[in-house]
Amino acid sequence: MLCALACVLLYGNGSLARETSLTVLAAASLKKPLTEIETAFEKSHPEVAVEISYAGSQQLASQLSLGAPGDLFLSADRAQMDVVIKAKRTGGRDVKAFAGNSLCLLVANSAKNRIKVLADLTQPGVRLCLAGERVPVGAYTVEMLKKAGKKYGPTWADQVRQRVVSFESNVTAVATRVDLGEVDAGIVYETDARQVRSAVGYVIPKEFNVKALYYLAPIKDSPNRELANRFASLVMSKDGQAVLAKYGFSSPK
Repeated sequence: MLCALACVLLYGNGSLARETSLTVLAAASLKKPLTEIETAFEKSHPEVAVEISYAGSQQLASQLSLGAPGDLFLSADRAQMDVVIKAKRTGGRDVKAFAGNSLCLLVANSAKNRIKVLADLTQPGVRLCLAGERVPVGAYTVEMLKKAGKKYGPTWADQVRQRVVSFESNVTAVATRVDLGEVDAGIVYETDARQVRSAVGYVIPKEFNVKALYYLAPIKDSPNRELANRFASLVMSKDGQAVLAKYGFSSPK
């Protein structure tokens, strides 16, 4: 009887009880590939339950700098990783670039006949949604607008900003607002543009585009440092990179 009860407590409904939780904090744009990588990791580590918190990298970096618990941080840019380094929650030598991305002009179906290129964003009546400038995709957008301004004129970027009706805290929120038709257009990552159903993604020319780089690092005071390193290794591995590529991410090189 005691043996049977012990088995129920340990195995539940037939699956091995997961005794350890691995807390991963990751940029919102990584949700699709990381969900798949998480499943693979748990399959090879049946004693571990991976818990991934998705948000804007700037939000996660702020939480970590204030002492929030975590085992591994995956950021959509280096600036937010540097916030965590400055807070001494991770070390610069532990930081590794693991993926790349590019910006994309996402246009709602209702506006696709009048917005097809960046120059169209300054048309009267255009409702634009961007990520805030502290959000990685927002910072990349600022850089892209500066580049495009060299072609379209010194006041063009300011004219684009005048069309912004909301600044969001992560790229997923921008893509969702465009997809729902709440705004006419937004700047998102190419990987996010692939996932929407009611909007069209237009490639931003290479002369203006910016390569986004993603970084990961284990948290110094993590009680699960070895597991965090294993999860990071899986992300960096051939299999992990194949999953990222499947969802449109590029090599960080």
